[in-house]
Amino acid sequence: MKSEIKIFFEKSLALAISSLVIAAIVVYYQYKVVGAASFHVNAKKNVLVLGDSHTECALNDSVLTNYLNISQSAEPYFYSFLKLKKFVNENSQIDTVLLGFNFMSLTKDFERRTLSNEFIYSRAQKYFPFFELSDFVDLLISKPSFFISILNQSFFARLILHKQKTKLSFSDLELGGYLSLLKYKLCEDIDRSKVNIKSKNITEQSDRQIEYLTKIISFCKERNIKILLFNTPIYSEAKQFCDVKAYYKYYHERLNDIPLLDYSSDNLPAGCYGDIEHLNSIGAKIFSEKLKLQGLKTGAHENIEEFQASKPNHPDFAKQYAQTAQLKTTAASL
Repeated sequence: MKSEIKIFFEKSLALAISSLVIAAIVVYYQYKVVGAASFHVNAKKNVLVLGDSHTECALNDSVLTNYLNISQSAEPYFYSFLKLKKFVNENSQIDTVLLGFNFMSLTKDFERRTLSNEFIYSRAQKYFPFFELSDFVDLLISKPSFFISILNQSFFARLILHKQKTKLSFSDLELGGYLSLLKYKLCEDIDRSKVNIKSKNITEQSDRQIEYLTKIISFCKERNIKILLFNTPIYSEAKQFCDVKAYYKYYHERLNDIPLLDYSSDNLPAGCYGDIEHLNSIGAKIFSEKLKLQGLKTGAHENIEEFQASKPNHPDFAKQYAQTAQLKTTAASL
């Protein structure tokens, strides 16, 4: 009996040691792959865009040629902060940061995006080479299983890529970028949002989002980098699914020393929206051309009452979507 127990423990110990060795090898090569990648960008790109899918879809950095848009869908400020440090440290020309700050940015729903299995397994294995010790400790305490995500099988695909290419760039690491949204599902999305809003926490704020928003602002101030909060155009009916009053209240009470570029009420035609929250490729090109020609305008809406949710009438979508062909022609000629 003792010999069987001894054999069991010996096998268990061997398995544990083997697992640690494999994990160490994987971690080493993850660092090696990221370390081999270049994060240098064109010297003319001095404006860094960070945020989630709102900025990812709205700011076309092929039109805004001095912008570098590295936003990524569902990205919490935790990962934006890691990217900010990496890009600023390797690109001294960056003197301005546009940080996505939309009506949902500080909600508890973003807490889920940082710590849920759905998001942590797809992101932590990409970003952990940028972690500082405090980041490791924070995630290990909050989500001990995050270490498993480092061993995600997509690592092996990246390792193969590393072997095939002599020089990697940050784009090979899939850390974000402008997304040309090719869809026109505004009408369907309004109906879907009325159902899904019940599952989202739009009133309670996320302490983690606020913590890393503060870190981003502090980092920019320490580096003498101008930081601007950016709220992208959304379709008018989208505001009924957000706590807009709380958003402006928080901004005026806590962030009013940081300029807010608030384009949430820009009246673009329906054909410019992929859904109620995001510009499609046509809308992004038209909006980006507008910014290029007119420049950035700061200022939060003072009249909070105008944003109070009301039950709007459905517009004549058929008529508005009939404009899409003309919009495509207009966008192509810009």
